[in-house]
Amino acid sequence: MRPHPRNEPRPVPRRPLHPHHRLTRHRRHTFSTPDRPTRLGPTRISTTPPPQGHHPHPFRNPPELSTDPKSHPTATTQLPTVEEPPTDQGDQMPGALPPTPKSLHEALNNTRPLNWGDKVGSADEIARKYGPDATQQSLSMLGRVVAVEPAVTDQFLDSLPPSASPYQLSRRVKSPESLARKIADWEQVNDRQAIDDLLRYTVLTGQSDEVVAAARRTVDSLNDRGWRVRYAMHSYTEGSRYKGLHANLSVPGSPRVEVQFHSVASAKVKELTTPWYEIERSATATAVERSEARQRCCEASATLEPPRGIDELTRLGGKRVKVNNYIEYRMPAGQPPLSSAPQAPPHPTRIERNGGIAR
Repeated sequence: MRPHPRNEPRPVPRRPLHPHHRLTRHRRHTFSTPDRPTRLGPTRISTTPPPQGHHPHPFRNPPELSTDPKSHPTATTQLPTVEEPPTDQGDQMPGALPPTPKSLHEALNNTRPLNWGDKVGSADEIARKYGPDATQQSLSMLGRVVAVEPAVTDQFLDSLPPSASPYQLSRRVKSPESLARKIADWEQVNDRQAIDDLLRYTVLTGQSDEVVAAARRTVDSLNDRGWRVRYAMHSYTEGSRYKGLHANLSVPGSPRVEVQFHSVASAKVKELTTPWYEIERSATATAVERSEARQRCCEASATLEPPRGIDELTRLGGKRVKVNNYIEYRMPAGQPPLSSAPQAPPHPTRIERNGGIAR
């Protein structure tokens, strides 16, 4: 090798370029600092129970019935923005797994007591009754409720007038099994309506004559918080097997909400007739059993007097109040009419899920 001249600079050897160095400045920055990947699946929710003896909200106990807590947070609670719950399994995020009934109950029970019965069934148990598709849809829809339910409940409680109290607040969220049954029933009759009672609340008054005034004041206050009535109805009509005043409302950033208005007397009748109502809609009960159950519901409901001002309540929250008469015979979903079943009278009636309103 020829010796390098003393006075000439030595050449610097060139290393081969790394592929990263051949990129433009923009691409090099993107390559070296990738975006944080989006986390799929349900949001992690703390299920740590509150400290022993801690009661974040005072208790209000209306006459003889409610023992649910009522809170008084500020009226300016902002709801987190979430999408409307899916009405179809196709709306499920790819790769996202629905929560379990147990995890849903723990998350919802973490802020206020939640009652889904003595035992919360597993997803497999629900699927064996109503099918895997209805079960997965049920769990996915309820998973979206978890994020917004506490704020929605706060706004509902803040909207109650002094003459009213919440009733059975621990049943404010539909259970996975009940929702799966409803989805399966509706699929049998090819009904594609949105489920409107994932969240449901009851306003209770001590006297029947206070129901109409409490409904007006509650809805007006909810309107101030951005809630809007989509549908309203009452069924205080002669011969109706169920009597009540209901409203279905849209809530910003939340699934639709059902609000019922009852007096102590009408709430007692509703509790009394619930077992008979379950028999009437049971697919395993005979036609005679269903007929007897319906007759008992009608007899119990006949003891209720219409609330004062119910006939003049033609609009609620800007929407017309429809008048229903639940006198027709209710057949279980998917079953053809039986010749031994009592026939409905010829006058028009509305089915119970009209506009999302449920019993």
